[in-house]
Amino acid sequence: MQIRVAKVVSYIFHPLLMPLYLLALLFNGDSYLQLTTPLRIQNVLYLLVGLTTVLLPVSTSFMLLKSGHIHSLQMHSAQERRLPYLLTCLFYFFTYYLLRKVQVSALIYLLFLGASLALLITLLINLRWKISAHMVGIGGLLGALAGLTYRLALDYQFVLLILILVAGIIGSARMLLEAHSPAQLYSGFFVGVASQLALYLLI
Repeated sequence: MQIRVAKVVSYIFHPLLMPLYLLALLFNGDSYLQLTTPLRIQNVLYLLVGLTTVLLPVSTSFMLLKSGHIHSLQMHSAQERRLPYLLTCLFYFFTYYLLRKVQVSALIYLLFLGASLALLITLLINLRWKISAHMVGIGGLLGALAGLTYRLALDYQFVLLILILVAGIIGSARMLLEAHSPAQLYSGFFVGVASQLALYLLI
């Protein structure tokens, strides 16, 4: 039963879904970005982000599985993760490039620059050591929201506390599934938070 719950948690909080979750948080709260981004643009962003950061990475993973480049979609070894991570990283940078062409706040496309940097760092670390992409994802979500809270004086303290709790649940699930060691979980979370937060503190 615990293993089943851990798998459900891993699917619900899959790292590829984090950008969509972040957009949902930003566009469904009483925030500056929600108020200044027309509904039409919000829908375009959902569609674009869903296509480039979910559908394309998932599709290429299935193709890599069919071609024998990876042995499972879980990609248990660090070596299996290299090519999927590289392709996903390119998709994220492409998303950042496209968003710069759309009439949206710079604070929105910076989110995807941060996500792209987090993926690039994850890819480089993965060349020698396996790191938790799930924790990179939730860490990036938390770091981005913390950065926006700082830059825009948003009232997201309660949401941030919830995300810290969610990060703990995800980490526990990944350990229960024996997918990662504690060090791999902590380092993934740090990479995710730092990649996003640094952009909003320095730019």
